[in-house]
Amino acid sequence: MSSDIRRWPISDACQVQSARLGFDPDTPEQMIATRNAQAEQLLALIHGGQPQQKTGRSHLMIGVALAALMFVLPDTVNADVYAIPEKLNPPATLQFPPDPPVWQPLDLPETSNEEKESAEDGAPRDAIALPRVDPHPPLTIRTNPSAETAQPSWRPEVLISFPSLNEFFAALPQLLLAGVAWLIWRELRAIRREKHAETTEQEMQESKDGDMDDNISGEEQEDVRSPWRVTVGGASHCGQVRKENQDAYAVRDVADGIAFAATCDGVGGRPGGRTAARYCSRKLKSRVTMGLTVGLSAEQALLDALASCPNQMEEDGIEGLTTALLALVDGDRLTWTSLGDGRICIIHPDGVAQDLMAPHHAPNMPSNVITAHLEAGRTFTPRLGSMRVEPGSLIFTMSDGAGDLFNLHGLAARHKQIVEQIHKAGPEIFCDNLLSHLESLKDKETGQPLHSDNLTLTVMLVENEEAQA
Repeated sequence: MSSDIRRWPISDACQVQSARLGFDPDTPEQMIATRNAQAEQLLALIHGGQPQQKTGRSHLMIGVALAALMFVLPDTVNADVYAIPEKLNPPATLQFPPDPPVWQPLDLPETSNEEKESAEDGAPRDAIALPRVDPHPPLTIRTNPSAETAQPSWRPEVLISFPSLNEFFAALPQLLLAGVAWLIWRELRAIRREKHAETTEQEMQESKDGDMDDNISGEEQEDVRSPWRVTVGGASHCGQVRKENQDAYAVRDVADGIAFAATCDGVGGRPGGRTAARYCSRKLKSRVTMGLTVGLSAEQALLDALASCPNQMEEDGIEGLTTALLALVDGDRLTWTSLGDGRICIIHPDGVAQDLMAPHHAPNMPSNVITAHLEAGRTFTPRLGSMRVEPGSLIFTMSDGAGDLFNLHGLAARHKQIVEQIHKAGPEIFCDNLLSHLESLKDKETGQPLHSDNLTLTVMLVENEEAQA
């Protein structure tokens, strides 16, 4: 066996470890003795002989040789990659990235000792062209965090979310323009609302009888006269308790044998109830008249008027709430619809009285709690009914203030006198006298008025000329 042994490159870490084990890998004699022992063992196994008994020294040499190989091979490839930290002062917690699934040695170009020393002295590594691929994040050394630094802080995120001063001043003109536009829109809406309120109030003052529009002229009426005649009128009183009358009504003699009556009551004394009641009574009358003019049936005209009113209230900025009772007589046919409470009733010519409408009341609740009304932007399903009427019938629509005190059966017994009074004084005088009587009613024990609400009433007398002849 040749004794010419090529010397392997030994790293500093390997030399330190070999010195700890008492083995010097740089001594050729020890390497020759180890290989000779291995060769003798191999020949003995080939020729079937027993290997010589190993002494304690040979065991030691074999262990030293294997340990040297384990340290030499990896250190010769990655001698410059791994470093053994001696001691950290002060103690610190090392955070290492996870190891790769399969260990692959890095193919790095060899560098001279001068380059290594310059790198260790603090020279920038960009000056030493060392291409290195590191798939893991860099190692960081972080001392143990204190209780204060361990708690997450929300202040940086909040501060980042705020715009800078430059961004604020850049958006300031737009914010000012938006604010000015909003103020202008608010003022215009208030002016429009006041204008509607003034118009409604003026119309109510000009027409003390409550009819806000003139009757249709004779040119618009049909050339062929109908035998049916409908006399219509109404009245409204504030009462002795309330300071403001939030009731309103509207009546119209549309054509021969066709008449319309509506009663509205501002809901619950809320602000805007007065304006909403007067506004809706006028709009409903105009809408029903227009629907009949374009050929709608009585039911379609009434439902169309109730459906369009919330949209008109929203467009004109009417914020109040109101109930609505509508009655339309066309010849011998009566059609009615309602949203909210109140009362619609009829006295037949033979003296029989009948209530026609069930109010929208909440079950097991006070009578002032209703489940339907007219409001801007909201629609409810109205209650609708229709029936045939006889000549001489009296049809009443009234708010709940008058309806609670209205003695229907007592008036039915005086049917003939009521018809004569309407013919003699007119429907408006009859309604006004009847409301004055209801307003004067007192409680016998306390002497206080029996009513506590506004009082509104309309009446329609249906007649037929042919039946009278």
